[in-house]
Amino acid sequence: MLLLDDPVKQRAAIEATYDAAAMMMIFVVFIVGVFYCLDALHGERRDRSILFWKSLPVSDLTTVLSKITIPLVILPVIAFALVVCVQVIMLLMSSVNLLAHGVSPATTFAHFPVFQNWLVMLYGLIAIALWHAPIYGWLLLVSGWARRATFLWAVLPLIVYPNL
Repeated sequence: MLLLDDPVKQRAAIEATYDAAAMMMIFVVFIVGVFYCLDALHGERRDRSILFWKSLPVSDLTTVLSKITIPLVILPVIAFALVVCVQVIMLLMSSVNLLAHGVSPATTFAHFPVFQNWLVMLYGLIAIALWHAPIYGWLLLVSGWARRATFLWAVLPLIVYPNL
């Protein structure tokens, strides 16, 4: 059925599952970044490991920059690597499935530009990281300020003042 459609519909149908897998992993990485930022400075103060970091010749700015590097740089790189691995596995599985049913997997490769999609996804991850930078900054601020219930303090202004 899919082979009878025009090339634009074929490409959209083939890419849909790959895009869904990528979106789910990017969403999970965002959630991980949110909870990491909420616990980054709060957890150090709670378990007193901040005293160890204060004894080192490292400024507070360096500490905060190292904390913000995780959600803005490290997590998007991990997300990109995971998405690439999952998409390669999906591509191999669909090729094996097509070969088992006597269909050439060349159609998939002809209508699914893998490297171009990965380049677009890398650009998108950079844009998403920059888009989320204020959110992560707010969460780190709350993490360093709140004595407890950091999640509540982070979302309380959004509940009280929904037009922010």
